[in-house]
Amino acid sequence: MLGRLLIVKMMPHTINKARRFIDKARRFIDKAQRFIDKAQRFIDKAQRFIDKARRFIDKAQRFIQEYNLLDARVLLLGKSFNIVINSIS
Repeated sequence: MLGRLLIVKMMPHTINKARRFIDKARRFIDKAQRFIDKAQRFIDKAQRFIDKARRFIDKAQRFIQEYNLLDARVLLLGKSFNIVINSIS
């Protein structure tokens, strides 16, 4: 009851101030929400970049492993070829 009496007795300029304050608060909330949305989009984009980087690293590691295996095979083939040549000589 007291709250209603206070609102009724408020002067019009006080009511307008309260409305302006509420409008400012709503605009602030809207800006904050847009900022949060933009940050979320940035996070999503960064996550996609991280995923691509991880895939690239995995490919590079597989390539290195395959290269090391190939290098080991070439060394073994070279050694066996030298053994054959030495045994023929």
